[in-house]
Amino acid sequence: DGTDCVMLSGETAAGAYPREAVEIMSGICEEAEQCVDNYALSKSLLNVTLADVGGAPLSTIEALASSTVMTAAKTKAACIVVLAANGEAARMIAKYRPAVPIVVGVVPREQRGSIGFAEQTLPGRQVARQLMLTRGLIPTVVNVPEDHERAFLSDNAESEAPAAAKRCVMAAVRHARRQMLCRPGDKVVAMYNVERRCAVIRVIEVTDEMLDEPREAEGLVNEPAVLDPGVVPVE
Repeated sequence: DGTDCVMLSGETAAGAYPREAVEIMSGICEEAEQCVDNYALSKSLLNVTLADVGGAPLSTIEALASSTVMTAAKTKAACIVVLAANGEAARMIAKYRPAVPIVVGVVPREQRGSIGFAEQTLPGRQVARQLMLTRGLIPTVVNVPEDHERAFLSDNAESEAPAAAKRCVMAAVRHARRQMLCRPGDKVVAMYNVERRCAVIRVIEVTDEMLDEPREAEGLVNEPAVLDPGVVPVE
């Protein structure tokens, strides 16, 4: 019915069998997911959206998001990777209910300009925590390599953005591998900015070389999505 998540309360807070309750609920969710034709559902959601706008064009981000989901289905991709500043694109992809996980590389606030993001308000860790509430999203914080971050402050900022974005995407792919969501030989569909006013959808074939952990000096460090309790206020 479109629910993003389910919750147990009394069964785990005061029940005699909290672990068993969670296991049973998890099994029910997994069984229900197996009964969904995600490709047909995605097309149906797109048709409903097109009808709702009454012939007007879709927003660029929604058009890209729906195409990303269709591309993942047609190429039998193992997962989808998207870079995020505020999570809007990731949530839009999740709206179309792909059959595969969506790994979200959240770029820290102070580094977003180097890959063409205009949004620089929300802290990256806060965005990652919030994204965990949406079905199918697996967020991780990725850092722009220092050399690209320095280049952003120079006259070569525009030309450096595609390379910086690509390396952030590769960091997210490595996170997907650590989570056993993809392996060498699989395809991954990535959606990300390549410059300030241009986004692309790219089909990546995963290789062993891609999954090698980068040197620490490269600055590509994945941080866990949940780093401390509570909600960080918007700065």
